[in-house]
Amino acid sequence: MKHAEFVALAEHLMKEVNGSPKALDHYKSMAGTISPESLLSAAEGHFFKHLFDSDDATVPAEKVSLISLKLRHFLASAKKLANQFLDGLSPQSKLILQLIINVMVCNTNKEDGIDQSYRLLSNGPIVSEEKMLSERLRERAREFFMEDLRQIREGLLNGEGRIVKHLLFRKDESKGYVITEPPHQAKYLLNLLGDQIGTFLEGEKVSYDANGSEVEKKLREYTRQEVLNVLYQYNTPEKVINHYLEKFNKR
Repeated sequence: MKHAEFVALAEHLMKEVNGSPKALDHYKSMAGTISPESLLSAAEGHFFKHLFDSDDATVPAEKVSLISLKLRHFLASAKKLANQFLDGLSPQSKLILQLIINVMVCNTNKEDGIDQSYRLLSNGPIVSEEKMLSERLRERAREFFMEDLRQIREGLLNGEGRIVKHLLFRKDESKGYVITEPPHQAKYLLNLLGDQIGTFLEGEKVSYDANGSEVEKKLREYTRQEVLNVLYQYNTPEKVINHYLEKFNKR
């Protein structure tokens, strides 16, 4: 979903407000002293813009944050509602208005405004600002660890790394052995295991390799489970714990 789509919904809201006294009264009852101009400016601003795909992008972003996913879900639901108004604001515009107001007036964080809007849409419980701060901290910690662990596993599947050497030569520190076309070996392993070990980015699936014939025949003879077994010889809980002990002790 692109930012221009969101702005178009906000502009339609402004059109309704300017086109009907009842819609204007409805707007004032929800927005209070927030002017339509400042509300549209907020929709066009950087905060919302960085949560959507670039307007110039031809493909969706590979990975988006949790708050961006919530915003996209909210907007997808709004787009399904009627945007024609007979008495006051249309259901679609009321939803857009409430979202932008929640972001503009939230005392803790603009992201909390999106979170509250998402909760209302999904009939989730409304929580205190203190609890939202705590939940956001947990979400960000989870995102940090998930991405860090993904990078660790992706690094282990490096085309010239220990796992490839183990699979091809039965030794992880083999000297004198040359691995030809390491990128193709790595891509093959990432395609093979991506959905099992969380190395696929958001929305990513198996990627086509035009030079897949460069993958070593011996590598292709292993089953997925056999490769997983080797991976977890090197990606043990003890090594993960030591990784984080070293990382946090340096801070």
